[in-house]
Amino acid sequence: MKRNIALGLVGLSLIWVPAAFSMEALIERQKEDKTLPIVFLHGLSQKGSDMNNSVELLQQMVPGTKIFTPDLEDQGFLPCDIVTRHAANTLNAIPELKDGFNLIGYSLGGLIARSVVESGLLKSRVYSLETLGSPHRGVCGIIYAWDDKIDEAFQKLCKCNPFARLEKKVYKVAYNQDLQNSSCAANLWDDPSKQEEYRKNNLFLPLLNNETPHKNEACFKHNLTTLSVLLALAAKKDTTLEPWQSGMFDYVTKDFKTYEHLKETDMYVDLGLKELDDHNRLLRIPLKGQDHSTIRIDKKVYIEHIVPNLIRRSKVEDDTGKDFYEELQ
Repeated sequence: MKRNIALGLVGLSLIWVPAAFSMEALIERQKEDKTLPIVFLHGLSQKGSDMNNSVELLQQMVPGTKIFTPDLEDQGFLPCDIVTRHAANTLNAIPELKDGFNLIGYSLGGLIARSVVESGLLKSRVYSLETLGSPHRGVCGIIYAWDDKIDEAFQKLCKCNPFARLEKKVYKVAYNQDLQNSSCAANLWDDPSKQEEYRKNNLFLPLLNNETPHKNEACFKHNLTTLSVLLALAAKKDTTLEPWQSGMFDYVTKDFKTYEHLKETDMYVDLGLKELDDHNRLLRIPLKGQDHSTIRIDKKVYIEHIVPNLIRRSKVEDDTGKDFYEELQ
């Protein structure tokens, strides 16, 4: 897949909206200062209309903002890089996004959203990227979150994972190249006890996370650091995303008993996450009372986290022309 370096960085005046806003205050602020358009990407085996209840919450808090919920290419039989390319083409065809936009992704949609940003395939700049329960580090315990459209080969290649809290079936040979080339789901498999095999045979995630050398790693890192904010929300009661810590870039270790913090990994530096973190543009937030399905429809989550971190028009218009990093210092 062709990867291009994103366009030059744009200076912003980062005057953040306080996180403790009530809905009334959010709406009042919106009257004075319009939010950039929002794209909301759905999860595995869903479609754009499945995000309608999430969009309704957003519309209440940011009235008048354009919100788009495109359908991603059918993930059942396509790898994540193809879905990424389709998503980029879809977004590039929306004229309202030409001056930049906010990007939100739920579950797999958040991973595809990050892939779209890193790939450099977009014609417009993404200012904020917000992910809700997304498998940034992959998964090592998957329940049946898909439907009959998914290749029956997965059904035949399952076994029980000892790490799973319940009797859940997971992929036995997800690193099979035919499966890697035919489904997003296989691209998510990251067995912590088989890291050499994972880095060698998973055709998507190790590249996206700059965990293995590849020709586009510098581009991926650069493009991710152009974000004004990267918000990663993870639900502590998430039993679909295993481990749930993957939603905030942490992961389980090879003994399946302890967890590896993002800052302990090479990808923290190699992917540009440290650079974002150093400038207070990386937010990783665990949510105590949420599970995989409620994280995207809880009003409190929107008021406290999602809406305050959307980029508003004034922050774009206040550009002084200075270097982006100087503006943050």
